[in-house]
Amino acid sequence: MSDKKFFWLSTSLIILFISLPFLLAGFIQLITGYYYTGVNFSAGGDKTVYLSYMEQARQGQWLFKNLFTSEAQQALLFSPLWLVLGKLSWLFNLSNILIFHLSRVALAFLFLSLIYRFLKNYFFDVIRQRLVFVFTMLASGLGVWSFLSIILKGTIETNINNETIGTDMWISEANTFTTLIHSPLFILSQILILIIFIVFLKNLNQYSVKKVLTLFFLTLILGILHPYDLVIIFGVLTGFTGVYSIRQRKICWSSLFNLFIMASAAFINFVYFYFIFNQQFALKGWLGQNVIHSPAFYYYLLGYGLIFLFFLLGLPQVLKKSKNYYFLFLFCWAFIQLSLLYFPLQFQTKMSNGLHLPLTIIAGLGFFWLWQKAREYFTSKRFKNILFKNLILQIFIILLISSNIFIVFFEFSNVFSLSRPFFLNDKEMTAINWLKDNTADEAVVLFSSKEMGNLLPSIITRQVYLGHGHQTVNWFIKLEYIKWFYDNNLDDQEKIQWLKDSRITHVFFYKNEINRLDLRPAEKKYLEKVYENLEVSIYLVKS
Repeated sequence: MSDKKFFWLSTSLIILFISLPFLLAGFIQLITGYYYTGVNFSAGGDKTVYLSYMEQARQGQWLFKNLFTSEAQQALLFSPLWLVLGKLSWLFNLSNILIFHLSRVALAFLFLSLIYRFLKNYFFDVIRQRLVFVFTMLASGLGVWSFLSIILKGTIETNINNETIGTDMWISEANTFTTLIHSPLFILSQILILIIFIVFLKNLNQYSVKKVLTLFFLTLILGILHPYDLVIIFGVLTGFTGVYSIRQRKICWSSLFNLFIMASAAFINFVYFYFIFNQQFALKGWLGQNVIHSPAFYYYLLGYGLIFLFFLLGLPQVLKKSKNYYFLFLFCWAFIQLSLLYFPLQFQTKMSNGLHLPLTIIAGLGFFWLWQKAREYFTSKRFKNILFKNLILQIFIILLISSNIFIVFFEFSNVFSLSRPFFLNDKEMTAINWLKDNTADEAVVLFSSKEMGNLLPSIITRQVYLGHGHQTVNWFIKLEYIKWFYDNNLDDQEKIQWLKDSRITHVFFYKNEINRLDLRPAEKKYLEKVYENLEVSIYLVKS
């Protein structure tokens, strides 16, 4: 089979498999009238943030607000990916979610094409290159087994968190397969990282104006798109330049010059973000809460499973070939990025973005070394038990892909649930559309449900009092205020002042929750019912 046929066949099958739950969700929306929110298992809460930016772009904005918090703000955030996708939604009159997934698929093909070409630097045999390519697309860890053990114990509500399961179940960017599921953002950021590394290596011992300018603009784009990744590229490339210079026994001035040019682009990013985050409290508060520390290293080991075992076996093979600077770079990339997972930053888990690729390449080298040793051993022992060999191979494959297969089937179960946060029914959507048509752009909506607060900004461009856990300023404090507001029918004067101070203009109630809440909105003079259907009531906060 030709390279082109192999690439398109393998990638099409995997991308189709990954996309099946989303295709099913779209089909269900068409035939049932339920609205698919775009939320899914893989960091689902983040999707609503992306869709909120796309909806703002669709409505004519070029700069964005943080709609998941109630503070007054100006639109200052520039996010080129969501801007372009939102404008495409508007231009072609297609849903944001459809454009989101079409772009995800298109970028997935581009990313995998780049990986396939990159592997040729390490595997000169076509069969080995193809096997490692499939390995990179499909390989995961053993996190699913920790997840299933908690389910079997019946303690899922209290024990499913980042400290109890492998990272392959919750850090999407740390695995190629889950990156392809997650979003166009993670795929594009890893494309840019890989292109920057390739251009840097090709410009290692020479000065090229074209390549230097390419590095400048790629760094500038990456810094605006996903600024966390600047730490990765500068950490890896600076470390590699140092090691390479030591090996060559001379300073690699061309690499230092490239790093200086890239740093000038990163400085522009820094100045921009420093300005908007200090200018806008709604953004500064988000930054302060965006704390995502790495779990104990054991959970990364669990998250990479057999990949890490083969990675250790492959390290001696990489070092043997390290006179080739591509292999030296691969060694530096893997170890520097692994160390960045525990660098003193508030966004440590973001340092795993793209780590799967160097680990799987080195693991591929380790696998082929082990395979050769195993063949020699079994040949010398004249071992001919085919059933045993096949059993070992099947167990190996199951352990290698189990987490990723589970995630896809878990996505199917979410789709079939037809429940929030994955779907909204027609009554909920009618109420949301009423808010869109009958409230000002500056309106702030209060929900008793955190879930609904995280969904509304992804559908219409209205702020909520409490939504996304990181993007809602003072999230925990606001959560306590919500409990106080709903859990008693007293303190009217204090509640009037709180609603005013919080800029809340509308309160969204589900009728079935009114019966179990202590607050009786119909009795409150400061609340006026302005919309009602069989499931939902919306109250205006009277000034």
